[in-house]
Amino acid sequence: MKRLSLVLAALFTLGMVTSLLAADVTGGQVGVFSVKTPPLADANLGIETSVQATTPVASGTHSGAIRDTHYPPGHVQAEIVDTNVNVTWRRAAEWLHYDSGTNYASIGTGIPSNFDVAIRFPASALTEYAGMKLYAIKAWLAQAGTYRIRVWKGGDASAPAQLVVDQLFTPQIDAYNTVFLNAPVAITGTEELWFGYKCVVNGGYPAGCDEGPAIEGFGNMIYYEGAWDTLHNLASLNYNWNIQGFVDNSAAGNAPGITPITLNGSEFDRSQELYSELDGYRVWRLPAGQENSEDDWDLLTLNSTVETSFVDTTWQSQPAGLYKYAVKAVYSDNALSAPAFSNPLASISMGTFTGTVKDRMTNLPLEGVTIITTGAYTCFTDANGKYAIAMSPGSYSVIYSKPGYQSVTQYGVVITASQTTLKDINLTEATYPPVQLVAEEAGNYVNLSWVPSSHDPIIIMEGFETNAFPPADWSQIINNTNVMPSGITATWQKMGRISQLIYNNPRSGSGQAVLWGDNDHQDEWLITPQFTCYPNAILRFWSFVYLGDTHGDHFYVKASTDDGNTWTVLWDSAAQPSGVNRYQTSINIPLDSLAGQSVKLAFHALSPPDSGIYYLWLIDDVTINMPGSVLRFPMSDFATCSSGMEDGGKERGFLGYRIWRFPVEYQDQESRWTSLTPYPIIVNSFTDTQWHNLPNDDYKWAVKTIYTGNLASIPTFSNALTKINHIGTITGTVRDQKGNPVYRAFVMGSQTSAFTNSDGVYSVQAASGTHTLSIIHPDNGQVIIENVVVVTDQTTTVDIIMPPSLAGFADGFESYEDFVIQFLPWTLVDVDQSTTYGITNTTWENAHAPQSFIIFTPSATIPPLQNAQPHGGDKVAACFAAVDGPNNDWLITPEIKFTNEFRFWARSYNAEHGLERFRVGISSTGTNPNNFHFISGDDYIEAPEEWTEYIYDLTGYFEQRIYIAINCVSENGSFLMVDDIYVHHATDADDPSAPVLATTLNANYPNPFNPETTITYSLQDTTPVTIEIYNIKGQLVKTLVNDHKAAGNHSVVWNGTDNSNRNVSSGVYYYKMRAGKYSSTRKMILMK
Repeated sequence: MKRLSLVLAALFTLGMVTSLLAADVTGGQVGVFSVKTPPLADANLGIETSVQATTPVASGTHSGAIRDTHYPPGHVQAEIVDTNVNVTWRRAAEWLHYDSGTNYASIGTGIPSNFDVAIRFPASALTEYAGMKLYAIKAWLAQAGTYRIRVWKGGDASAPAQLVVDQLFTPQIDAYNTVFLNAPVAITGTEELWFGYKCVVNGGYPAGCDEGPAIEGFGNMIYYEGAWDTLHNLASLNYNWNIQGFVDNSAAGNAPGITPITLNGSEFDRSQELYSELDGYRVWRLPAGQENSEDDWDLLTLNSTVETSFVDTTWQSQPAGLYKYAVKAVYSDNALSAPAFSNPLASISMGTFTGTVKDRMTNLPLEGVTIITTGAYTCFTDANGKYAIAMSPGSYSVIYSKPGYQSVTQYGVVITASQTTLKDINLTEATYPPVQLVAEEAGNYVNLSWVPSSHDPIIIMEGFETNAFPPADWSQIINNTNVMPSGITATWQKMGRISQLIYNNPRSGSGQAVLWGDNDHQDEWLITPQFTCYPNAILRFWSFVYLGDTHGDHFYVKASTDDGNTWTVLWDSAAQPSGVNRYQTSINIPLDSLAGQSVKLAFHALSPPDSGIYYLWLIDDVTINMPGSVLRFPMSDFATCSSGMEDGGKERGFLGYRIWRFPVEYQDQESRWTSLTPYPIIVNSFTDTQWHNLPNDDYKWAVKTIYTGNLASIPTFSNALTKINHIGTITGTVRDQKGNPVYRAFVMGSQTSAFTNSDGVYSVQAASGTHTLSIIHPDNGQVIIENVVVVTDQTTTVDIIMPPSLAGFADGFESYEDFVIQFLPWTLVDVDQSTTYGITNTTWENAHAPQSFIIFTPSATIPPLQNAQPHGGDKVAACFAAVDGPNNDWLITPEIKFTNEFRFWARSYNAEHGLERFRVGISSTGTNPNNFHFISGDDYIEAPEEWTEYIYDLTGYFEQRIYIAINCVSENGSFLMVDDIYVHHATDADDPSAPVLATTLNANYPNPFNPETTITYSLQDTTPVTIEIYNIKGQLVKTLVNDHKAAGNHSVVWNGTDNSNRNVSSGVYYYKMRAGKYSSTRKMILMK
């Protein structure tokens, strides 16, 4: 065989080569000759070998007979999007080269030499290969020597820029050698790619070539004597190097055989026709399981497509079943590759989800409401407020949202195949919370201040349109600092349109945030500014992202509530169903779990430890919407929801603010908050005057904006304050009129209580300050001691002498905490042990909990409950209907003696489900329900919807110790309300001749009363006495007594007038007696 050689002539001008002569070395002679095609008889078969590979992969001959391999596409993915199926795949593997695929000759100097040969691909020729990698290089070598595979990136037509691969290998001579790269090279499509080899030989002609003609400036580059040039310019030889590069989307076990291709770039043109060019792809749909029965496939592309994606618009019409998609590569020799199959998809008949959305206040239709469901179904209402979505059968959550309105979330919407599901919904105008609530301790008080409500529900909106990156107040964590020759980094960066991507990008505008893949490990973060997260907040962003990735990559969305010290995963691309979101649908992540906290969000790309990100990640149009508090209605409310209109459909108006206080651990339990403002206030500040009375704990405050129509905003929370009380002790003895100790007298103060022991001794802890003690015993009545001063770490002694007998027992339930279900001295027995019904759209502490009776404050529910006014004051004892009815709940008095009458007021909340039922019982042996016999008759009593007084004669029990019980036995009702209970008997004060052993203020009788009531009192000694009447605001109404009174029993009548003899209104009043050091206050109720 004759070889063409480059012989260095000894003719140099100023150190530069001036000529190279081709010499014929056959027969050992050296001379100048022209190139000749070798005769076929001299043809030499060369077996192709694979260096660092286990088996040969192809062979070629000098005759030009090429063994074609038709590569199938890779990674076919099918994804249902609305009513269509998006099919995507990766480009088929290819050999990139310019030669004919056959060795024709070899080139060298014939003497020891050192040079590089390469083929060049400009960026414009690599656009469609962006994202693929160069895995192997094949070359024909004809001379023993030292060889290194080399790859360069960047540069221009004159020379490459950066050498990225320099890999030593030992070739087999006179054969194709396939060398697998230790580090595959990513193709970006934005920079030049050169590859070839360096040879160092002692002579001969090492570099194989085809028979030409050369693809000038592309297939024939040579580096010699410190400069790059073309073979044609350097030696007037018109050949292409036998060099080829194998590119694919993933590494193969070995590189396939040779298949010449044509690259159509603006920088070059090839007139020579090549064989087996990739023309495009064809797509079929087939029943799963019929992969080997091609006759059963449906061809979807009559003409081949050059894209690597396809949309099946006929999917919805397919019969129910399991389907796959097949894709084949189409080549210019009319050959098709083997098929590549997709994941299976189930086709099911769709159902229709439709309805109308209206304004709750005006009842007018709302246009432009966004409806988003799980499963990524999305639509908008039209001008008539109507919407309709074709959806796959199943159960869905649906979010209705519109700027300026509170979002509504509907759970458990069931879609049935071939049926229509109707859901009408009303949206309420958005309510806006106040901001910057600050709590400051000021001695015994806490001062609160806040800024009026904001009207902007969108906290963050970022489209990456400015030149600054990261954007203002955003931040980055960069762990991979690699920079490509093109300037692209391996971390988050702002980019414009990426032309290599088939689909439009960015999603809007001209900028987007991009995370590009790399060969090295990537752990890259893009972090939002910190913001306060309200309930119902939603993170919404658009993304070009590969889902369900199997390469070990994770594209996370994470949240931090501690300024980035720890992070919680909210969303992970790898955990999603397999597919690609090419900015087609937004990604929506609810942030309800972060409500009320300061939050940062992060877009975090994390690759496996030993490699970089396989795919790129693009994000755009990031918003965090704060649409107001979520209204979660039960399914039955959707078609029957009232409009909530007030005053003939007027728009809702601002009323003011309400404030609550709670221990920090109750922030998420609104029913356990303490209301500080039963009615809205219009100022932007408030003083909590009860701070000094609170037990030790960490506290916060909440403020809501209140509107007409019972609308309230979500709460804004204050900073936390720690309450540390200074504690002292109150102790003493309780004795009767004869000096005997009183056992089990109940001593109660604010936040503390105790029973006396057998010696009559009690001891309670109390915060420093002034307190009022209430002491009660069934044999000895009740005493109230005011102005008890407690000093830190000291003991205050208060000894009490009880009156001779119980002078009545009265309770209007005003002294107990809101919504407690245990309240001494009452005994509460819940026999049915059932959970209880609540009230639709109304909440309070202990709602729905198993209970007998509860201290129910209608004005403190959320929102305040209408049509439930107590008989007197603000509170009642209520028994709510048992879920597993009927009720069997008991409200039992403390033990009582010397009584002659029992009276109370009761009513049903409403009669919608039937009137409430109760019975009245007496026990002389204890509080077990079995101990009671009923005095109210053989059957239950039904309480009407109006307050009604019930009176029972107890004179038959005058000498006995008894317990009195109200037993609620309702069935399917709402709730029973009980108020103003009164137990009365004739007292020693009614006998003027009885000796007085203690100063005592007795219960008035009757109580409630109309038009007058009698107040009796006893004085142990002659002393100045005042008895005054006060209203619930603490204002003086009437002075009944202001005189020196002799020791003994006295009485005075109040006729319901004030100091000006004007009739006062009905309601709760307090009468207070002062006699020397004695002071006592009692409650009475005037009814008109």
